[in-house]
Amino acid sequence: MLQTGGASCRLKTPFWRAGAISIVVVMLIVLVMLTVDSLKAIDAGGSHVPLYSVINQKIGYKFDAARGVDVPTIGEKEPLFGHEYSDQDAGVQFQSHLSNCITGLRPFINFVPGFSNSFRIAARGSERQRLA
Repeated sequence: MLQTGGASCRLKTPFWRAGAISIVVVMLIVLVMLTVDSLKAIDAGGSHVPLYSVINQKIGYKFDAARGVDVPTIGEKEPLFGHEYSDQDAGVQFQSHLSNCITGLRPFINFVPGFSNSFRIAARGSERQRLA
């Protein structure tokens, strides 16, 4: 218990404790709401990311003088390697290539400080199945 000038702070403590708890609860709710909103925006087909079937179109960059940066452009139909993928097939291809890329980088992950714990992948199946 705090003593200030000989008087006890007993009456003020519950007020500050309740205030701190309510602020933490409100901020946790705001954090959850922002996280859910961000996950919806960055998911394929969300407001910031096109569907995976965009691989069937010509993708390039064009300089935007007003913003001073190169911005991605999505052009006419141009199938990837002569094969047109549906949304579902393109998603499967993306997941497969992402897994292969991360698997190839796995030996180097321990040497990059920020990646050492963030990109570890849970083992899928037995060691024998993964190596086959």
